[in-house]
Amino acid sequence: MPTEKVSMRKIMEVLRLHYEQGCSNRDIALSVGISPSTVSTYLTRAKIAGISWPMSSEYDEDSLYSCLFPPAPSSKSIQRPLPDTTLIHQELKHKGVTLFLLWHDYRSRYPDGYGYSRFCEIYREFVGKLKPSMRMTHYAGDKLFVDYSERSLGLIKKQALYTMLRFLWQYSEPPTIPMLRQQKIKVCATG
Repeated sequence: MPTEKVSMRKIMEVLRLHYEQGCSNRDIALSVGISPSTVSTYLTRAKIAGISWPMSSEYDEDSLYSCLFPPAPSSKSIQRPLPDTTLIHQELKHKGVTLFLLWHDYRSRYPDGYGYSRFCEIYREFVGKLKPSMRMTHYAGDKLFVDYSERSLGLIKKQALYTMLRFLWQYSEPPTIPMLRQQKIKVCATG
């Protein structure tokens, strides 16, 4: 629930007690009946707005309020270029291309562009509008997929694959990498 708006009479009293009497924020807060942090906020706003004591006669209650509480700039005024979602979708079909790499490319072209999370949201909205043809979402560690890619596995990745296969086959003797190659199955090395 929002707090109640302090009357302009109290704000002017805060300014008078601070500038004319030299009272501390705590004493002003007790005198006016508001918290010391609110007193500090009003004094800071007055300093930023260039208001001092005695105030000139040009400040009535409405003009003082508009000086102390200027309207916030609208976020719609910031125009950021939208990423080219069709190009992103085509680029993601290439090997080794991720949304993170494409976002880095986008940010190098547009330094004031969208952040990574919004970039991904824009892309997901685009994908949601595509014709749904066998779109599947897979969760990490849920399933093991064998990919028919042309990437070769390094020695460390072969050992990691052997360990993973051994775990998946409940510690029985899994097929070795040469046996997998004889069956024309190649495992994709991601990373």
